[in-house]
Amino acid sequence: MSINKTLFQQKLDELKRAGNERRFEELQSKYQSPETIDYSNMSLRDELQTRFDLDELNRLSAELGKENTSNKEYNDKYRGYIDKYLPNSFVQSYDTLNNAKEQMEKVNRIGADNYYHSVAMCENTKAGRPLSSLLLGLAKEGYDVVNKYGNKPLGEIISDSSKDMKNNIRGIYYGLKYPDKNCDEIFKNLDWVSNKMY
Repeated sequence: MSINKTLFQQKLDELKRAGNERRFEELQSKYQSPETIDYSNMSLRDELQTRFDLDELNRLSAELGKENTSNKEYNDKYRGYIDKYLPNSFVQSYDTLNNAKEQMEKVNRIGADNYYHSVAMCENTKAGRPLSSLLLGLAKEGYDVVNKYGNKPLGEIISDSSKDMKNNIRGIYYGLKYPDKNCDEIFKNLDWVSNKMY
């Protein structure tokens, strides 16, 4: 019985991956040069759809372990908005968070987001940027809830975003609690999967 369940699950996983690969290729073909996209001539609906598509492209790239040629340009576009409209502390916070995201995608391990959310927030806190880091984290989770709505059960979306925010707050807390301790050292005993400190 368990063998049949395992084979069934493997088939489901294969079908899901095949669907994700088709979607990845479709999006990458559609957005070959995201840096040239002119949002100023789009309706709000079209702009949101484009941003959601690019976010999905980044997610699929990480899940499938494929190079996303649009990833850097996409992140640079967001950084440009932050650089233009927000204080420098937000730009520095964004860079730290984005670097952590890139490392997380390279590691590609279950529970890696638990570790990298915590460490990035801790590093920003030690650099004197807890508030800007927290606000960017809140904005990102709010964006994720809107972006994922309709593709996943709402309860799962909220649960995932809540977990990420808890990790963000934990990183800030430990950054304030141990100002003289390296963030990697603080979280070296974090179990990535269970998300518990030992």
